[in-house]
Parts: sequence; structure tokens; C-alpha cells
Amino acid sequence: MNPVKSLRARYVLGLGALAILLIGLCWHMQVAIDRQAHSGRVIMLASNQVGLSNRIAFFVGVMAAAKNADDYNVARNQLGRALKLMRKRHGMLLQGDPEVPLTKITTPLLQTIYFDPSFGLDRATKLFTERAEDIYRKDFGELSLNDSSYIFIVNYGPYVLETLLEAAVVEYEAYAEAENTSLKRTELFAMGVAVLLLLVEAMFIFRPLERRVKTAFSALRESRDALAREKRAAGDANRAKTDFLSNMSHELRTPLNAIIGFSDCLTHQIYGPIANDQQRATLNDIKMSGEHLLRLVNDILDISAAEAGAISLKEKPAELGAIIRSSMLLVMPLAGERGVQVTESVTGKDDLQLRCDPDRIRQVVVNLLANSVKFTEAGGDVTIVPSRTPDGWAGFAVTDTGVGMTADEITLARERFGQVDVVRRRRHKGTGLGLPVAIELIRLHDGELEIESEKGKGTTVSVLFPPARVDAQHSLHLIAGG
Repeated sequence: MNPVKSLRARYVLGLGALAILLIGLCWHMQVAIDRQAHSGRVIMLASNQVGLSNRIAFFVGVMAAAKNADDYNVARNQLGRALKLMRKRHGMLLQGDPEVPLTKITTPLLQTIYFDPSFGLDRATKLFTERAEDIYRKDFGELSLNDSSYIFIVNYGPYVLETLLEAAVVEYEAYAEAENTSLKRTELFAMGVAVLLLLVEAMFIFRPLERRVKTAFSALRESRDALAREKRAAGDANRAKTDFLSNMSHELRTPLNAIIGFSDCLTHQIYGPIANDQQRATLNDIKMSGEHLLRLVNDILDISAAEAGAISLKEKPAELGAIIRSSMLLVMPLAGERGVQVTESVTGKDDLQLRCDPDRIRQVVVNLLANSVKFTEAGGDVTIVPSRTPDGWAGFAVTDTGVGMTADEITLARERFGQVDVVRRRRHKGTGLGLPVAIELIRLHDGELEIESEKGKGTTVSVLFPPARVDAQHSLHLIAGG
């Protein structure tokens, strides 16, 4: 069995055993309490029989000494009530009474006390009540001090019946005490079993659980320490990579600028005429390749600087429309080559003024437009429009009718060096840094860049700047877009 399941099963069994023990103990205690209450009622009844026997003897004496019929009848009525009550309670002690409720209590000694063949309490009570009833039937003037029933009641009650009744009371009390002792033994036994169960749980449940928890915490600490070491190592490696890329980008820029500059000089025949068209075409290819490589190096330098926190913005007020139009001029050659129509809807009356670094925002716009053009088929459209939200954020959105992306492809495209698929990578040269660079630059402007796309239907990239960077006096009725 799985260790965790085994531990859980032992835990459930242990708790179940404790629960059963507690339930059984509570039930037993309730039963014992009920029995103690019952024993108390029986002891009270037996004790009252002693008082009733004395009461009967008392009223018999009052009847014998009565001087008139009224006193005699009052005492006789009291005798009748005491006699009836004594017989009823005697029957309850011998047989029980479901109405009270009261059940019969019997022990060997009580059997002897009540039913001893020579002279038991049952026979003695019957003789006593019969003689008392005989006196009860006599009218005033018929009872004398020499009456045999009177002599029996006066002498028999205190010396014989009371002794037997007290013996029964003592035995009833002994029975109740024995029940108390039994309850105490049961409680001690239950407590012992509970302690034993707790020891078993401690040995076979909590100790293993404690060991597992300690082992788990130890493993977590080791894992945390290992992750911290790996994080430090990754940070060191990342910083080393960033430093390397920054250094290499600067090292590459110098020869690339030389290649582009000298190829441009040769193309314009500064150093003499070009021998033939093949040389001219080759020079153009050299210049275009150098410019492309320089753009890639610039992107790498930008992303490295962003990672190192070395990009500083040169902020000033700038019109978003002017930035967009200048950016479109840079993308138009690529759009013409691809057969894609690029349009914008920002006019003078609804232009938006931002507090930003115009060059960096222009870089963002160029990257977004270039991406849309590259991934839109001939005859497609790329549109850039202003956008605004009700809470004051404003910016622009670039929408294309290109191939679109899935959610997973959007996630990949946002990553550095992430390229959506191999086909596009072969068709469009690049490192996949255009969009990540744009994201970093917008983040430095406290803005947000969101991508919405549907496979086969196109993509919309929305860029929004916070209200603190938007000059409301220069942003009138913006066209909703994105």
C-alpha cells in the first residue's frame, strides 16, 4: 500500500477506535447515571417504609388514646392513608412499577431479607399491615389498650419490622455503592484503553507522520537552497550573457557601419564608376544585408540594455500622429515589396500628445508595423488607429489581416527570441526580438501592450499609455480602435 494511504488508514482506524470508545463510555455513563437515579428512588422508597411503619404505630396509639369520636376518626383517616401508601410501596419494591419508572432490584441478601422462610420482610410487612387494617376497621369505643392488634402494632413495629426495613435499606445502599464501584472500574478501564490507543497512535501514526514531516521539511529546505543556488547561478549567467551581448553588439556595430558606409559610397560611385550592373546589384545586396544585420544587432543591444536596466528615456512632449507617420515612411518599402496596404487614421484634429521618448516610441511603431507587414499576405491590409479607454488610458492599435496566432503562439511571440513557426522563420529573417523589444520599451513608459489574434483572421496589437502621460488638451475626439 502507498505509505501515505497506509498512514491515512491507520489514522482513520485510530480515530475510529477512540470515537467508538468515547461513544461507548458516554453510553455506559448515561446508563450508570440512570441506574444510580433508579437506585436512589428505591433507597428513598425503602427508607420511607420505615417512616410509614412508625407513622402507622403513632396513629394507632392516637386512636387508642382518643377521648372523642372526632379525634378518633381524624387519626383513623391518617392511618388509612399511611397503610395504603405502605402497601403500594411494598409492592413497588417487590415487583417494580413501569409508570414511575421503577424496576425490581434483587440481590441474594435482599432475597433472604424479603423471603426468609422463618420470618422475611414480605411476611412481616403483610402481618403488620393486616393488623393495622384490623384496627382501621374498628369504630370509636371498640379499640382498647388490651386489643391484640394494638399490642402487636405498638411492639412489633419498632422492634421487628423497622429492623428488617433498615436491613433492606442498607442492602439497597450497598447495591448502589457496588454499581458506583463498577462504574469507576469501567471508567478506569476506558481511560486505560484510551491511553493505550493514544500510545499506539503516537507510535504508529504520529511518530511516522512526524518523521515524514521532518523529512519533507528537510527536502524542502534542500530544494529551496538548491533553487537559490541555481537562481544565483542563473542570474550570474544571465548577467554574463547580457554583458557579452552588449559588448558584442558594440563590437559588431563598428564594422557593420563601415560595411554599410563603404558599400553606399561604392554604389554612389564616389571612388569611381561601377564596372557593370552585376557589381551594382552586389553592392546593393551588401548594403541591404549590412542594414538588416545592424537592425538585428540594435535589437539585441536594446534587449540587453533593458535586462541590465541601462535604457534611459529622453522624454519630451511629442505628437503621436507625427511619430506614426514618420514610422510608416520607414515601413513603406517593405510593404510595397510585400504587396500590403498600410494606412493610418490619425488626423491633425484628433492627434494625441504624449510625454515620451519619441525615438523609442517610433521604434515600437516600426517594429509592430514591420511584424504586421511581414505576416500579412499580398493584398492584405495593415491599419494603425488611435485608441482610448474610459478611464483615461490612450494610445494606438495596429491591426492586420494576416495569418493570426493561437494563444500559445501569442505567448511564444512575446518571449525573447521567440518565433512562431519554422515556415515564418525561413521566410522572414529575424531574431524574434521585435515584439519583446516593443514590450520592454512600452513597459519603461508605464504603458501596456496587449495582443488579440485569431488564427487565419489577423492580429491586433494595442498599445496604451497611462493618463499621466496623456495631454488631454491635445487629444480631442479619438477614434476608438483595436
